Amino acid sequence: MDRFSEVARFREVAPGQPLLVAEISADYPEKPLVLDRVSFTIRSAEILGLIGQSGSGKSTIALAVPRLLELRGGRIRGTIQFCGRDLMACDARALRQVRGREIGLVPQSPMSALNPALRIETHLREAWRAHRAESWKFAKEPTRDLLIRMGLPADDAFLRRIPRQLSVGQAQRVVIAMAVMHRPKLLIADEATSALDPVSQQEILALFRKLNRELQMAILYVSHDLASVARLCHTVGILEAGRLIQCGPAAQLLAGAAAPAGRLPEVPLARFA
Repeated sequence: MDRFSEVARFREVAPGQPLLVAEISADYPEKPLVLDRVSFTIRSAEILGLIGQSGSGKSTIALAVPRLLELRGGRIRGTIQFCGRDLMACDARALRQVRGREIGLVPQSPMSALNPALRIETHLREAWRAHRAESWKFAKEPTRDLLIRMGLPADDAFLRRIPRQLSVGQAQRVVIAMAVMHRPKLLIADEATSALDPVSQQEILALFRKLNRELQMAILYVSHDLASVARLCHTVGILEAGRLIQCGPAAQLLAGAAAPAGRLPEVPLARFA
């Protein structure tokens, strides 16, 4: 067991058992019912894909689960049961312990997620200090190992770089490293491959599969890309106008969408309605 595994945990959930059970509605001040009684479950070590057209509510769910939507002026109603605890009943201090430690978030734009003035090592150090009392000296070598597992350089020269000196793919891997540093039970990836070139997209998908397989990390994968969802996810939910209109096994729900060479064509979501 590596040293990162020593982080205090929520109640452990056996593989295949419900990790997250949510039933939520959400509003913005000028836009009510962005989400309308959306109900879904993510089991331990499961990858759930959420697909839908722009404005269907995908990213709203990604922000609602860790209670970040309220920081952007939104309002959440309902229940969010995570490891047997209702996050809707948690105060701000408790939520700070959940975010980044038990639930990791990979946002859509890695360059926007990173501070352009800070070195990569500083980003990683601050992510560590957010949830650990031990000094950065304790974590630096395990962090280098983590970067290598992410397919990144781990030398001092790389750690001294600032975000503009990275490719978009490298920046996304750094963001993922920050998100999984504390081995969260659930990783939320919000359009995490949309800003990447095709080669980088495939590498990030392979990285998510590795995290899921090796760490038994559940993933909520939000995307409009049917091809990546079909390759990665065990279960798929389809959102339309703030409602979850279908949810089921990926192989069953996406049956008939496969194209030659394992690729998916651009298929209107209405096909699955």
